[in-house]
Amino acid sequence: MKSYAISRRSLVQAMKEKASEGRRAQKDSLRDMVINNFSSLNRNLEMTDQVLRDLSNQISYFANEYFKRWDPFHGREDDFLRKHKSWLDTIHVFESKNPLPTPLPSPASKPGPGRPVVDFNEAAPRTKRLKSEAVRKGQTVSSLCHATAMQLRVEGKTAAAQLVQKIGEDPSVADHILQVYNQYQAYTPPQKMSGEEAVALIVHLDLSKGQYITLREKVAQHGADIFPCYNTVLSAKKACTPPSLIVTETSAEVPLQSLVDHNTRRLVGLLERSVPSPFDNLEGPVELEMQHKWGVDGSSAHSEYQQPFTESECSDESVLLTALVPLQLLSSSTGEVLWTNTTPSSTTHCQPLRLQFKKETADIIREEESHVAHEINSLQPSYAQTKPILQCAIF
Repeated sequence: MKSYAISRRSLVQAMKEKASEGRRAQKDSLRDMVINNFSSLNRNLEMTDQVLRDLSNQISYFANEYFKRWDPFHGREDDFLRKHKSWLDTIHVFESKNPLPTPLPSPASKPGPGRPVVDFNEAAPRTKRLKSEAVRKGQTVSSLCHATAMQLRVEGKTAAAQLVQKIGEDPSVADHILQVYNQYQAYTPPQKMSGEEAVALIVHLDLSKGQYITLREKVAQHGADIFPCYNTVLSAKKACTPPSLIVTETSAEVPLQSLVDHNTRRLVGLLERSVPSPFDNLEGPVELEMQHKWGVDGSSAHSEYQQPFTESECSDESVLLTALVPLQLLSSSTGEVLWTNTTPSSTTHCQPLRLQFKKETADIIREEESHVAHEINSLQPSYAQTKPILQCAIF
């Protein structure tokens, strides 16, 4: 590789001599000077079209860089020289690759004695230091950075060339670039919540539909689109609703079999998707046991509204609630607990089994206890992901 080094101040001075004739004349004058000096220093190099093209591209790049720095000063030469003193004092290197291709070794030839030649990129750090010593000797950091940037541009790596050139002009920029790069490597993009996670958040914070939508829009405006749309939330809510709801004028209930089937299917599905899954250590068909508790509670002195019932003795003054709470899921064979309700007394896990407009009395409680006991005795095993689950209600 042949090169020609000259200070940028000398190049700028050569261009200024033709400033009155326009920028094209300035570029032509600079091109003639650089090519003539390059040819004089490298007499054994044939000035082929490829060599001239390489030099012309580098000369045009330097001229454009000078014009970009000169234009903001609007002819104030003293200000320009003071502002870009370090840039002007830097050595600029024009270079051209040897146009003659390196002959390929003959297939019949055998490698000579000694160690085989190793490519620079594959060499050890010590070997790289020794090989680059001749290139580094007698050169400044700015000239080496500029030469590297020019080679990157020749290879079409414009972005890398701009970074190397900025570092050569101001080495302190490298600290900021490295800091930004490390932050980028450590950055984890925000992940959007699933519908189930959004429903859990709404229940935990007791958010209304309007509050959730407002929260979602505000967070998205700050660059974190993590909340799903409300239609996704509605779909997740519907998936939480057990089938076979029975609603009458004075009550609403879900059969116990339907509710526990729904609970266990969703719970087993959630545990199988978790990492690590508690089912990873269980081999073959697994029989599981789901334990629950249930209870009855009533409240009175509610407001009565002017809405008549079909049966005149009915009233909405009192409400009786029968609720079910899942406690834990365990393996029937080993007794290993796969899931536990950590807050069994929280209303979050309290699932309505039956809601009635009735006043809580001793007779009503005994009637409700008999009704639930009959449903417990009629329970059949549930199946979730081919896993039979024996329902066991504790009360």
